[in-house]
Amino acid sequence: MTSDLRHLFEVYDEDPTALRPLGLRVGDLIYGSGFSGLDFAAGASSGDLGGQLLGALAKVRMLVERAGAGMDDIARIVCYLQTPVHREYLEAQWASAFPDAARRPEFEVLSAELFDGEVCRLDTLAVVGRGAGAGTNLERFQQLYACGDANPLPAAVRLGPLIFAPALSAADPCSGRLNSSRREDQIRAALQNMDRMLEAAGIGRGQVARVAFYMRDVVDRDDLHRVWQEWYPDPEDRPPHIYLPVPLPPGCEVLVQVLAVAQGDRRVLAVEGIRHGDPMSMGASTGALVTSSRVMAGPAGGGGGVEEWTRACFDNIEKLIGQEGANWPDVNQLTAYLSDPHYSASVLQEWQSRAENGNGRLDIRESLLGRDVLLPRLLVLAVKPGENV
Repeated sequence: MTSDLRHLFEVYDEDPTALRPLGLRVGDLIYGSGFSGLDFAAGASSGDLGGQLLGALAKVRMLVERAGAGMDDIARIVCYLQTPVHREYLEAQWASAFPDAARRPEFEVLSAELFDGEVCRLDTLAVVGRGAGAGTNLERFQQLYACGDANPLPAAVRLGPLIFAPALSAADPCSGRLNSSRREDQIRAALQNMDRMLEAAGIGRGQVARVAFYMRDVVDRDDLHRVWQEWYPDPEDRPPHIYLPVPLPPGCEVLVQVLAVAQGDRRVLAVEGIRHGDPMSMGASTGALVTSSRVMAGPAGGGGGVEEWTRACFDNIEKLIGQEGANWPDVNQLTAYLSDPHYSASVLQEWQSRAENGNGRLDIRESLLGRDVLLPRLLVLAVKPGENV
C-alpha cells in the first residue's frame, strides 16, 4: 500500500452539477466521510434508519467505484448515530449490504451529535486491491480529533503526507452544537476548528495548501472576505481558496474543506497579468504539492470567444505550475468550472492536446458561481517533479 501524492485526486459525483467532492484518493487509499442518506437539496428529513443507511451506502459505492476500486476494497466503515439503537438491527442491515462475510469490511458503530434530520452518517476507508488479496496495512492512515475523546467524529485524517479535513463546520468540537446562526460567525468558528485540527496534526497555518468554502449562496461574499483576511492578513502568505454554492444541512451556513501537507512550508505563486478581485492567491507550492484557486484567462483571453478564453486559461496553468518546474505530466487533476455544458468542448480539446501523455484526471463541474455567465476557470492539483512524496 502506498499513499504517494502522485496519485492524489478528488473524487466527484457523476452528476456534473455536484460541486462538493465525495472524497479523495491518495495512492492506494480512498477516503470519504459525512455520507448521509438525506438529500439536503430536496429538504428530505426521513427518520428511517434503514433508508438512510442504504442511501449513505449508495454514496460510498459511488466514491470507491469512481476512484477506481470496488466494494470488496472497503477496509472499514464507521456508522455514527444520532441516538442509540439496537446494534442487532444495524448488523442485520450490514449483513444484507455485504452478504459475503469473508469480504465484509470492519464495521464500527458510534453515537455522535449529527445535523437535524440525520439519523446516521458514514465514514469509509478503502484500499485499492484489497478485494484481490492485497494487504491492508494502514499505518499511514490516522484520524485527527479536535476535542480528544469528547467527540467521536474526526475533524480530519492523515493519508501519508496529506492532511485532509473534508467538512469542518462551525459546531463546537466537543459538544457538536452550533453556537450561532449568522454566517460570518460560522465561518469564523469553522476556521477556529481548522486551527484546532492543524494543532492536532502537529502543523500550522503555514502548511495549509488549499481551502474550499461550501456555502448556500456565494453572491455576497463580504463576510467570507472579512474573516479570511483576519486569518491570513498578509496577501503574500495566503493559501489559495475557492467558494462553492452547495446544499447544506439545516442550521449549517458553511462547511470548510482543508488540504494541508505535513512536510514543507507554503510559498504563494502568482501569474503575471491576472489577479483576483477577491482577497485570494492564485496558487501555492506546499511541500511537494502545487495547488491553485480558480485560474482565469485575464486580458489574453478577454477579447475572443470561449475557445480563446479557455486556451488562455490553460496557458496560465502552465505558467503557474511551471514556477515549480512542473508541466502537464505532473498534473494529477484539473477541475474546470463553467456555466454552460457547451463550454466543455473547448476544455476537453485543450486538455487532450496538452495532457494526452500524462495520467492526470479532468473533471468538469457546472455552476454559475454567482455570475450570469461563467466561462471556464481551472483548478489544478500537481506534484513537483523529482520530489520524494
